[in-house]
Amino acid sequence: MEPDQTPEPGQQEAAESQDRVSEAAREARIKMQAELEGMEKRLAKVQERSQDVRRGLDAAHPALAEERKQEGKNPYAGLAPGVAIAYAIIGLPIAGWGIGWLVNYLTGNSELIPILTMAGVALGIAFSYAVIRRTQQ
Repeated sequence: MEPDQTPEPGQQEAAESQDRVSEAAREARIKMQAELEGMEKRLAKVQERSQDVRRGLDAAHPALAEERKQEGKNPYAGLAPGVAIAYAIIGLPIAGWGIGWLVNYLTGNSELIPILTMAGVALGIAFSYAVIRRTQQ
């Protein structure tokens, strides 16, 4: 468009509309930046308060603080007793049955299979109880 020509009414309105949109977007960015800075300051205050509360709880209950520190080191630390109990409850009766079957196979005495299986069950329960007691102490 040459300088001596006047813009058409539709083009002028479009340019004014675009200017208004640009101005509104600029104002929105400024307002959003101010809100973001305010939120960051509030978040920093909340984090500081939570750390103060954590320090206070740790000072009041040192045993719990030490336990919480230990929890973060190995997520599978508490799994070992449960696995040992599961293997004992399942494995010892199977071992008793296997020994009973072997004795039956070698001697022909079939009375020992259920007796040794029940002995394995009893040993599994006793072992599980011992593991639970040891874990709780």
